[in-house]
Amino acid sequence: MSNYIYINDVGPRDGLQNQATILDPQTRIELIKRLIDAGIPGVEICSFVNPKAVPAMSGADEIVKAFESNQVCDLSVLVPNMKGYEL
Repeated sequence: MSNYIYINDVGPRDGLQNQATILDPQTRIELIKRLIDAGIPGVEICSFVNPKAVPAMSGADEIVKAFESNQVCDLSVLVPNMKGYEL
């Protein structure tokens, strides 16, 4: 048995998509930076879904671009279908 636990925080994606207040991409980028600074080994940063269906996930491309040079932790995104892949 391993004594290793891997934490992958999904707050910037799953935790925000159903909230009444929609955070703009820049605020979400700041949240992700703070999670990285806190030492979280993995963060699911956004979801490539239709922004009309899930307005809280608009600007996913902007968020991904903000972390293109990240080498501190593992970043992931949710891509639920081919349309999301195309986004």
